[in-house]
Amino acid sequence: MNLKDGNISLDKLELATSEIIIGEINLTEPNVTFETDSTTTAETTVNTDSLTFSIPVVPWKIAVDEFSIKNGMFAYKTSDKTQNEALEKWLPVQGLNASFENTLITPNSYKLKLEKISFALSNTLSIESGDLHFFSDSLQNMGIEVHLSALLKETKGLFAKKQTLDFSTKAEGNTSALKISEFGISSTTGLKFNLDGTIENPLNMPYSACDLQFASGAVSREMILPILSNFSPQTELPNFKPFTISGSIKNELYNPLFDEINSESGKNCSNWKFRYRKNKRKTGCFIYRNYVG
Repeated sequence: MNLKDGNISLDKLELATSEIIIGEINLTEPNVTFETDSTTTAETTVNTDSLTFSIPVVPWKIAVDEFSIKNGMFAYKTSDKTQNEALEKWLPVQGLNASFENTLITPNSYKLKLEKISFALSNTLSIESGDLHFFSDSLQNMGIEVHLSALLKETKGLFAKKQTLDFSTKAEGNTSALKISEFGISSTTGLKFNLDGTIENPLNMPYSACDLQFASGAVSREMILPILSNFSPQTELPNFKPFTISGSIKNELYNPLFDEINSESGKNCSNWKFRYRKNKRKTGCFIYRNYVG
C-alpha cells in the first residue's frame, strides 16, 4: 500500500466509553494492491440451503464528520496467470474519488452518507458520478438510496462507442419487510426499466417472499448489445427482435412466479416460474412457462 499524502483530525478517543470522534480524514492517491497465492488445498465444507444476511455489530461509537479519497487505485493479483487475465477487464479500480459526510457507527445503528463518488474499472466502465445514503437503527429499521451514472465503452467496430447508463434505487423498511419505491435503469440509447414492490423477510433468502411489479420501454438490439458486450464480448444477437415487457413477480424469491409478462415481439407469456433447486449432487435453475395470445 502506498499513500502520497493523508491526514486524520482526531477530536476524541475515549476508551472508557468506547468512543472515537474524528473531524476529518483525507487520503490523497492511496494505492492498494492485494496479492494472493492461488494454490488451493483440499478442505471439507458443509453446504446448507440457508442464505442469511446480518448487519455486523461494532462495539464502538465511531463518528466521522468528513472523509475524502482523492485519485485512489485498487488492484488485485494472484499467482494464477489465467485468473489475472480475466481480472484485467475490470481491474484495477483507478481514479477513485469519494466524499463521505457525517458518518456514524454505533453498536445499534449505522448512518452512511456517500455524497460523491467516481472511478474507472480498467478501460471497460467508469462511474462518472454517484451518491449513496444508508441507515439502520436499534429498532431494525433500515433504508438505502443510491444514484449512479456509468459510462460504458464499446470497443467493437472501427469507432468506439460510448453509452451512459443511469441507475437509481430507493428502499426502506425493516427485517420483516422491505419496500422498494424506486428501482430504475435508463441509458442514453433509450433503454428504460423500472421495478417497485415489497420483499418480506429480506435478510433470510430461503424464506423471502416478494410482490414486485416491473416494466420496460422498448428494448432493441442497439440498446442491449453494448451492455452485454462488456460481460461477453463475443455476443452478437443476430436475430434479436425489439420488445417491451411488463408484469409482476410473486411467490418466494427462491421460487418466483412471473405473472403476465407482456411482450411486443410476437408472443405474450403468462405464469413463468423460475425454480431454484439445490441438493448434494447439483444446483440448477429451471424455468416453466405458458404462452398465450
